[in-house]
Amino acid sequence: MSSSSSSSSHYLDVVPHCDCRPPLPAKERVSWKPSNPGRRFLNCPMSLISDDHCEFFNWIDPPVTEHYRKTLNQLRAMANGQPLRMQRRLTRAEDQLHVAITQ
Repeated sequence: MSSSSSSSSHYLDVVPHCDCRPPLPAKERVSWKPSNPGRRFLNCPMSLISDDHCEFFNWIDPPVTEHYRKTLNQLRAMANGQPLRMQRRLTRAEDQLHVAITQ
């Protein structure tokens, strides 16, 4: 019995297409913004190379937990040479801002 494999890490058998004309296969990317570190998403393949692209965007992964977000951001900061003390201050400031916004 033979099996096939795909070089893509995408979880779907069929890759969605963006809203461009003509439609293009959506590009899988990884977010490294502090609010969504390591979270995969699909968007228009032209979004990084041209101002003339559609607004197609779709998350692949569910939202990250607060613990995961903080831990991954701290690890990235250490890997980038930022002192952990500075990263903790930033995290506390983000937490205070979140509390202020939600009140």
